[in-house]
Amino acid sequence: MSTAPNVIEVEVQDRIHVARSQPRCKETGAICFDVTYTDGTWSRVPIQAFIDLEDDTFSHEDVADAVNDWVYTAKRHPDTRRNCICCNRRAVKGKVLCKECTRKWGSAVYA
Repeated sequence: MSTAPNVIEVEVQDRIHVARSQPRCKETGAICFDVTYTDGTWSRVPIQAFIDLEDDTFSHEDVADAVNDWVYTAKRHPDTRRNCICCNRRAVKGKVLCKECTRKWGSAVYA
């Protein structure tokens, strides 16, 4: 009987910084997330980069949790004016996306 040492593999992942007030992309107006990569570098990534349109999911749980929180808050406070999270147009009342972005990203955001 051989006794191999117990090895625990730890998967190191990129860290996504989520805050109540997220920065926006200067060109598109989309919400961005600051990502710190495993090598210590970082970048500001637009929300659309985290959306998989093939199965209408988010690639990172932290982003999905933030979006779900924003959707829930928008439903609770429908009269609050807010901008679309994927561009800088006005969001539909009680939603987080504008009409145009709802067509493309709505199935993933409101899933």
